[in-house]
Amino acid sequence: MRADLLLGKLEQHYRQQLPFVIYALPGSMMVTGLFQHTKELYSTTTLSEKGFVMAPFYNSSSLPLIPVNRSEQIKADLRPLRLEGVHKEIAEDEDSRTRHIALVSKAIETLTTSELKKVVVSRKQDLPLRSFDIITFTSVLFSENTDAFRYLWFHPKTGMWCAATPELLLSVADKTFKTMSLAGTRSKVKHGDQQWTNKEIEEQELVTQAILRDLKPFTSDIEISETYTSSAATLEHLRTDISGVLDPSASIKQVVDTLHPTPAVCGTPAKKALEFIETFEGYDRAFYTGYVGPVNLDSSTSNLFVNLRCMRLSNKEASIYTGGGITVLSDPISEWKETCNKQQTMLKLLGEFL
Repeated sequence: MRADLLLGKLEQHYRQQLPFVIYALPGSMMVTGLFQHTKELYSTTTLSEKGFVMAPFYNSSSLPLIPVNRSEQIKADLRPLRLEGVHKEIAEDEDSRTRHIALVSKAIETLTTSELKKVVVSRKQDLPLRSFDIITFTSVLFSENTDAFRYLWFHPKTGMWCAATPELLLSVADKTFKTMSLAGTRSKVKHGDQQWTNKEIEEQELVTQAILRDLKPFTSDIEISETYTSSAATLEHLRTDISGVLDPSASIKQVVDTLHPTPAVCGTPAKKALEFIETFEGYDRAFYTGYVGPVNLDSSTSNLFVNLRCMRLSNKEASIYTGGGITVLSDPISEWKETCNKQQTMLKLLGEFL
């Protein structure tokens, strides 16, 4: 299928405010689009349908879905654009800086006086757009960060969301599964070949152990890689790959509900971390740090990714979401800078629109 046909369908659907999603798996320029025929909001409670799911951070019994049987499916191989790396600076919001540093400080204080071992805190920054062209934006989104899972979702009842996320929540083909523990963040350019700090190593190990504990009821066959440094755009993370075979009785929904939200986006213990986030974070994450991806497509394969490096878009505004994992070894100033570094993934996509 020619790319211009897919992009033309995308432009038409957006103009008519009809639901659609387009996405590409990590390392691929093959883009799949689902273009829904009506404006109805479909949902899934079981992840057993064929389609693309968009789940919020907070667990919900009903998840927005663009179903294959209510959509036209188009695939196209998009040629990557030749783009110059632009480091887009935005004016630092002193109020946002002060609030986030105070939030991190509160998290550290709580960690030292409770059973909470790690908590992930985040912030949202709203940026006015001078203009917006969906074809230009789509071309840049799928050309940048090709090592990540990229998607663009629109539904009139949820708004437009996109991401270039490096984190796999769960991939299942038949009963074989893959997931990962991804945590710890640093700038690739700044640190070079330096060793990771104790804070980052401890943070990532907490995520690994929690995922292994959560998977235990669903598998007796599991493999764990060595922890290694993984690149994502201008950032680096500590990563451990986890794979195996699910028990015959285990469903995708059961496993996902156990894994989500992982300590990489929430904290551990999960209940205490959620209580802290609900009490102190001060805004609704919506779909940020939820999960997205195709379910039961291509020989019944499902690929679900954590909704990181994401933003919500309209013709007038972009909202960029960023956060970081906090342990007792965290430094509030460093955590603020980390959120600024993470913004770059989305800021590079906005380019001429700001």
